Amino acid sequence: MTCNKWIKIAVVLALSVCLSSSIFAFSACSDGNKLPDNPSSGTTEPSENPGENPSEKPGENPGENPGENPGENPGENPGENPGENPGETPGENPGENPGENPGENPGENPGENPGENPGENSGENPGENPGENPGENPGENPGENPGTEQPKATYQLATKSTTSFTVTALTSEKKYVLTVSYPMGSEYSLDLASGKLTLTLQGSSTVERVYVLSGEYYGSIEFVFGEESTATVELSGVAIASDDNCPFCISGGDGVDISAQKGTKNYIYDFRPTATEKKAAIYSECDLKLKGSGALTVTSNSYRGVFGKDDVTVQKLTLNVDSYDDAVKGNDEVYVKSGAITLISRYADGIKTDNTALSSKGNQKGNVIIDDGIVTVYSAYDAIDAACSVIINGGTISLTTAKYSEYSDESAVYTNDVTPAVFAFGGSGGIFPGGGFKPGPGQEGNPEKTDFSCKGVKSANEITIVGGTINVKAYDDAVHAVIGTLESGATATGNVTVSGGTLTLYSDDDAVHADGKVLVTNGSITVTHGYEGIEGTTVEIAGGKVSVISVDDGINASAEAGCGILISGGEVYVYAGGDGLDANSRDSYGGIKFTGGKTVVISTGNADSAIDSEKGYSYTGGYVVAIGNSGGMSSESYHCLNFAAYGKKSTISLSKGAFAAVSGVAEIRMPASMNALVVVLGSTSATVSSAASSSVALDANGVGWIA
Repeated sequence: MTCNKWIKIAVVLALSVCLSSSIFAFSACSDGNKLPDNPSSGTTEPSENPGENPSEKPGENPGENPGENPGENPGENPGENPGENPGETPGENPGENPGENPGENPGENPGENPGENPGENSGENPGENPGENPGENPGENPGENPGTEQPKATYQLATKSTTSFTVTALTSEKKYVLTVSYPMGSEYSLDLASGKLTLTLQGSSTVERVYVLSGEYYGSIEFVFGEESTATVELSGVAIASDDNCPFCISGGDGVDISAQKGTKNYIYDFRPTATEKKAAIYSECDLKLKGSGALTVTSNSYRGVFGKDDVTVQKLTLNVDSYDDAVKGNDEVYVKSGAITLISRYADGIKTDNTALSSKGNQKGNVIIDDGIVTVYSAYDAIDAACSVIINGGTISLTTAKYSEYSDESAVYTNDVTPAVFAFGGSGGIFPGGGFKPGPGQEGNPEKTDFSCKGVKSANEITIVGGTINVKAYDDAVHAVIGTLESGATATGNVTVSGGTLTLYSDDDAVHADGKVLVTNGSITVTHGYEGIEGTTVEIAGGKVSVISVDDGINASAEAGCGILISGGEVYVYAGGDGLDANSRDSYGGIKFTGGKTVVISTGNADSAIDSEKGYSYTGGYVVAIGNSGGMSSESYHCLNFAAYGKKSTISLSKGAFAAVSGVAEIRMPASMNALVVVLGSTSATVSSAASSSVALDANGVGWIA
């Protein structure tokens, strides 16, 4: 190892300094703002400042009650009581507060015209096309402000022992000191022109090799590892900022863990206005695991927050990322095992994968997997964008996209009247930015169109939800799976499968869209607003609870042959401005099949029906109450094979707030007034009447089952 005991040289560091007009402003100017002594060290848990500890409440404060609130104002709260008073028509008020509901004026909702759906062209996402992304084109990036005269630094390097040293960056205002402990066999060097510190380690070892960083550094760090090398980098209260090189880079290696020690707060800042390579605040060429019982905040002016060429895993860590481009991208996989994670992407995707080839062991790449934890994402475009599949096994997940995120950049394709604040997560002062974490409020209407994908959960193969509490407020589809061909040669299924968990979805287009099959076997799906509620080539509901409020069709199947919609179990509630259930299959009495479950369908469309099938439907089991305007296309609702053997129909005037009482079957609070045709399946003797009150317990949709 060759290094001088003391190295001292004056270096001009091209740091962007604070301009109040820049969303990327930070304090490094002559107004007296300085880094306090040892700001990032300490032994206490992350403070009550939600910007520093998102585990306390996702949205306004990520940990307090994540399940109830997907953001500060998702709709107002799509999950609170979607069915209590849906409004005179589904398009008018899917929730309790029509004034803040994009569905209030369906004519201004881009979902009114599915053919103009912005989410159908996901390939044009600026986060995927550097030429169209200001994060990839520094000339279009507000982070490029030159600022005032930039501070100068003198570097000093001192050896403390055979396995530790310090680097001091001395400016006219303050001294920044970084302490580094390193394993035997490691070498280090300092670039005198840029302040880039390089630590090198070759070969493999049976002994865990650990680096420890503490203090503050006004420069960049690169770890250079041999092909078979593995190591752990422990963050013990460290703040690193760079505007010249990637602030935290891992080159080579087989696998590296970055571990935030318990009770410490750690910060990585990338202030580069331009870069030609390694475009992320944390950049890794090998498998990367972010872990630990401490907190890590990552901020990137112009590029990605965390990027891994292979896999990126998060475990236990409190992780805050505020980036211009993708917040967290792992080419091969992103795996969230646990932790409290808050991600902001101002001009791209929240979580993203890119590679769909097979690994050397034959495993499919490109998946996003969430096992547990609190995951909160604010993204300008897709919140989760998986090149292959999305698998959600648990956790509390809140996803907000496009103009429903306060942090989306103003120069994005859609119009956003909210001016982004300074960086969301509080820094330690001095050259490190401050600012408080603020949630993104729901915003009125969606009059603009976009050609870019702004979905909640998007998969180029399939989406499987086994558990967890998932809240989505999306400018585009809330959940979307497509059919295509993967790099591995496999054909994507385009399926969405829900076998557990609780989903609350608000969408300006389809709440759930599958190019393949939508299958619900358990769990619950509550669609508080959507142009169409659930759409697939086929839709099957075999269990669980499904509630849909939609501007147009509630549940739609596009298959032109075979059974399009099959309801064999569970409880289904649909309140639609168009057809309630709509199947395009032309099979005689086969487009829709009822074989079990309990279903209530209400349609308010004058030229629509509660049940719409091209050539009729069939019934063999379960209970169905279908309510729609009489006349027009209402006869579709009783176009059932052997209808007289299974049910009956009645015409009755029903007022909003009154109850449609179906004797022996159910009582249903009416969300709108209508001269109704009521079709009942499962009882040939039931009578239908209007009642002022209910005699049975009601669910959130105002339905009380008797049968």
